[in-house]
Amino acid sequence: MQDDESRGLLQMLNRKQREFFYHALHLIKTFDKPFYAFLSGAGGVGKSHLIKSVYQAALKYYNAQAGEDFRRVHILLLAPTGKAAYIIKGNTIHSALTVPASQSLKNYKPLDSGRLNTFRCKLGALKLILLDEISMVGNSMFTVQLNNRLKDLKGSKEDFGGVSNHYTW
Repeated sequence: MQDDESRGLLQMLNRKQREFFYHALHLIKTFDKPFYAFLSGAGGVGKSHLIKSVYQAALKYYNAQAGEDFRRVHILLLAPTGKAAYIIKGNTIHSALTVPASQSLKNYKPLDSGRLNTFRCKLGALKLILLDEISMVGNSMFTVQLNNRLKDLKGSKEDFGGVSNHYTW
């Protein structure tokens, strides 16, 4: 996305959205430890638009960091369904985190070593997940699948592998 398009997204935010936008950007730029942010609001108030704005600003920030490879994935823009992912121009949780649709969500199945290595090569630089429509994500998907897959990705016992998370309801 070009700078003028990013500015256009930001200019379309209302005062409260802009406050949250700058708060989220402040967390991204200053926190060394993982953070978890939650945004809720009625349907149609612009949460998805706001999450796209945060995504663009965070992407620009991470890509501008000295020594960072702009080709590596630092942020995932996720949603629980294909329709919700399409609206935010992101991916489904299943596709991004290689969770088989046929798998029982209550039982976590780690990736085999070859797939885990490929997964780590692709997403090893991940720092932030922006997850839209969290209300449609079940407890098992969230606590079992998402949490454990990120722990495996980062080789960490920290919640969500130490990856920061931002959710919209």
